[in-house]
Amino acid sequence: MFRHAMSESATPKSSKESAVPKGSLVHLHTFCHSGDCCPELHEDLAAPPEKRFIITDDFGGSIQLSREDLVAILTIDPAKFGITISS
Repeated sequence: MFRHAMSESATPKSSKESAVPKGSLVHLHTFCHSGDCCPELHEDLAAPPEKRFIITDDFGGSIQLSREDLVAILTIDPAKFGITISS
């Protein structure tokens, strides 16, 4: 299931600091939304399958997911939860 690690800090880390180790990471996507919050999705090629995908936030927090968990998140139908997405 989901593995979550949160930073103690509530301030964004600089671009040189990251909660994600650099070694075998492949950057897959940056999710920029309103303001300057831009979570990033990476694949760690050296990680075990249950921790292969990493989403990091601007505050140094991260979550490690399996491929199955990531697919489940990406295929959630917001309407099932009463969420309306406006463009």
